[in-house]
Amino acid sequence: MVTRLRTKNDAVLVMVVLSILYALFGEVIYYFAYTNDAVAEKFNILTCLLIILYTLPVVLLFRNKYWALYLLVIVLSPFFSILFLLLFGGFTPVKEDDMGVGFLYILVWIIQEFCMIVSALLGLIINFFIARLKKKHVAR
Repeated sequence: MVTRLRTKNDAVLVMVVLSILYALFGEVIYYFAYTNDAVAEKFNILTCLLIILYTLPVVLLFRNKYWALYLLVIVLSPFFSILFLLLFGGFTPVKEDDMGVGFLYILVWIIQEFCMIVSALLGLIINFFIARLKKKHVAR
């Protein structure tokens, strides 16, 4: 079973690591969307999968404690995305006349930020209902 975060410092460290992982996910999604049209056509399925994937840490780790620190992920991941774009930019073979590359990157970034915001809200709602069920179970 996954242990919950006990201190604020642990939560901040986990948020930084999650921000780095989410930024790397964005880079991988961008690379696959640029090189393969099938990924770009299935952004709705990808969005649903990202929401589920991003909700899991909120539900498993935060359990109504330090959940507001998840907002740190929403703030930090764009900075790590820009950093990884600069670091890994040479790995994507971009044609000089391809103007859609920037738009694709912005689209991937917007989808990722949307998924993080929705997953934070969804995780908060799930944790709220879990806490309510536990209170009802203890009251019996």
